[in-house]
Amino acid sequence: PTPEPTPEPTSCLSTLPSDPTYKEHLNAQCVAESGQASDTWTFWVNPPGGSSDTKDCRPWCNYFKWCVGHQDFWTWDKMPKKWRLYTCQLVVDPEIWTEVEGSFPTERHIEHEVPNPCPNDLDRPPWLKLSNPCSSNMADASCQKKYGAVWGTGGFYPVPEKAEQSKRNCYLKE
Repeated sequence: PTPEPTPEPTSCLSTLPSDPTYKEHLNAQCVAESGQASDTWTFWVNPPGGSSDTKDCRPWCNYFKWCVGHQDFWTWDKMPKKWRLYTCQLVVDPEIWTEVEGSFPTERHIEHEVPNPCPNDLDRPPWLKLSNPCSSNMADASCQKKYGAVWGTGGFYPVPEKAEQSKRNCYLKE
């Protein structure tokens, strides 16, 4: 008798949930439920390869459960007269952060491990450099306000584009 063919192994990728979708808010800033930017905790992302190689901030937010959205910041390049992505911010839900990470960061700059459930199938960096724009003094009132804020449903408010200078956009996970 002829032996049965060996079935192809199931890819780890088939076990992962699909990537989240985002609601796009152009010329806007993401804000916590209070509607105040001062209550909104974000991390600046310093991606591997530098921001000049970056076209989209979404993948970094997709890596982390605590990331509820992202903001991108654009600058106008006079030569060749086009918008260029300058940097990204990951928007953090403090409640989810404490569930997943345990405690709030105490350093201004951290190298945060990137989860990779399928290391043979997913091309992810092992870590991302994140900068906490809040003071490195964790007793600072601005930090405590952000860490204690309720993200809730979150939201955005309009920020006008500065003609041929800069603009920002807010993308919230749906």
